[in-house]
Amino acid sequence: MQISQNQYQKMNTAKFYSGRGISVYSLIISTPKKLLRVAPVMVPFWGIELLMGITILVVIALLGVGVIIWKKQQSEKQVRHEELLKKYKEQQALKSMPAISTFRKTSHGRFMLSANSRKKILRELKVLMDERRVYRQKGITLEKLARMQGTNRTYLSSVIRDEYGENFTCFINRYRIREAIVLLSDLRNNAPIKAIAENLGYQSLSTFYNAFNKLVNTSPSHYRKFARMVSPDQVAGKKNVSKEGVVHI
Repeated sequence: MQISQNQYQKMNTAKFYSGRGISVYSLIISTPKKLLRVAPVMVPFWGIELLMGITILVVIALLGVGVIIWKKQQSEKQVRHEELLKKYKEQQALKSMPAISTFRKTSHGRFMLSANSRKKILRELKVLMDERRVYRQKGITLEKLARMQGTNRTYLSSVIRDEYGENFTCFINRYRIREAIVLLSDLRNNAPIKAIAENLGYQSLSTFYNAFNKLVNTSPSHYRKFARMVSPDQVAGKKNVSKEGVVHI
């Protein structure tokens, strides 16, 4: 088959551009009278890769926007949840407060707990301290003790101050040191003083020593020696000391 000179040039041109990553397309436009041949249209391969890269970037950007919107929605849900939880706690706190009928107004215009409410708080306080011994808990606070009774710190503090003549810290320390005296006086109890202090709720040995010395006027170690060496005859008639050598506070 004979190949014309024009066909031969076209073949060489296509071969030339194909070797350089370029596709060659000949566009033929048909008219009623003749065929119009338009110059070859060359589309480089790197143009297709650029278009694909732009498409991928757009998809990634859309995904990023979607993630940002999702995180914002989750954050708003968390805020709403915390607000609802806060309102719930406030409502529970209001429910735990004594009713207005449990108060009486003083001559100074302030409200005080009625006698019945005071007796109820005092009765529950003695159960917590004498039977459940909550004073042994580390980090016990006036707020925690009040929540155990279904009241608030103001009313509980008022009852402790009026009934025992001391603040909450002194009240707790008195219960703790009272039990420490019994333990240190027991000849069968050889537990280290540090262990006794920890079991009674003290977070440091120095705090225990200070509280003990304030109430007993001596250190725990000196008291243990005294309680184990003293005889009933030596302590007979001494104030605040039992026949077993136990100091009462």
